[in-house]
Amino acid sequence: MSVSKKIKIFAFTGTRADYPRIKSVLNLIRKNSKFELKIVVTGSHLLKSSGYTYKDILKDDFKIDYKVKMFKENQTDSLGENALSFSRCSKGLVRIIEREKPDYAIVTVDRVETLAIASICALMNIPILHFQGGEISGTIDESIRHAVSKLSHFHFVSTPNSKKRLIQMGEQPKNVFLVGCPYTDILKAVMEKKTNNSEKYCIFIMHSVTTNLDEASKLFISVYNALENIAKYFKVYCFTPNTDPGFKNILNKLKKNKKFILVKNLESDSFLKLLKHAKFMIGNSSSGIREAASFKVPTIDIGSRQNGREKSLNVINVGFREDEILRKVKYVTTNSHFLKKLKNCENIYGDGNVAKKVLKILLNLKLDKTVLEKKIL
Repeated sequence: MSVSKKIKIFAFTGTRADYPRIKSVLNLIRKNSKFELKIVVTGSHLLKSSGYTYKDILKDDFKIDYKVKMFKENQTDSLGENALSFSRCSKGLVRIIEREKPDYAIVTVDRVETLAIASICALMNIPILHFQGGEISGTIDESIRHAVSKLSHFHFVSTPNSKKRLIQMGEQPKNVFLVGCPYTDILKAVMEKKTNNSEKYCIFIMHSVTTNLDEASKLFISVYNALENIAKYFKVYCFTPNTDPGFKNILNKLKKNKKFILVKNLESDSFLKLLKHAKFMIGNSSSGIREAASFKVPTIDIGSRQNGREKSLNVINVGFREDEILRKVKYVTTNSHFLKKLKNCENIYGDGNVAKKVLKILLNLKLDKTVLEKKIL
């Protein structure tokens, strides 16, 4: 009696942010007898300065099969060094893929490592399953996300607009699946648990805007001054920024101020519990848009990094002026009309039942010649 060969799926993760976005999917894949799951970590997961976030994966009882070093521990945060990290990641991946020959590769979002992974997999005829394509935002992330989508073969998107956009880009409608963001599965579980926290605090996450580093560095001074003012009234939990070009300017300023509580990393459940009871979130992280909405936590979105991203009722956009930022803080914490409207806020990125939908699709995926030989419709 012949035993059918398991479908080997490689899942790639590079940051503390992208792993929770596929965790619930990986959990169902590893439990299903038809699949063999291999996890490859790279990016800032492997940096001491970022808190060795690959350990969060181990805490969830996943096995890490491969580590691909792409960032040096004390490398400069220049655009050139970031580009070189792309080549280091690519070189490490080639050897692994040649050895393992996976049937599919899971990639997420829009990081430099995502582009490296997608490029190598496409060149080596590995069908790519891309999560969170078709979305719009500012900076280089926008270009990388769409480039990865064009290299990918199956798309698991979060919103109807994302699906529509990918089809407009020429992707086969039959290969674009509207499932929602898997992170909402974790959000739902945290929402259902009763937790209490009477602290008066906010969460600050600010990443560098890589397409305009000189200007962004100057503008951050106003944000920093506003944050100092906010710290007079709220505890401020400041999370370290992504390791993008220009991140050290932000990190060094935050490190020097004892008024702020600097957080290298919190595993996803702990972060969501903190977010759940925050008075507001401020900065330019997509967490304020994608996750904060589930808890009806106001988000003050600063600058252009999230331009065009679909937003729920909890998000207020603001420029870089200190007085403008402080006015918005007062607005989201005291304005009765806004607070009343906030009660109707819903997360547009998923229903908390995403992984099951993804698994059902994976079990029925069919590979044919047209999948790898993509053509614009």
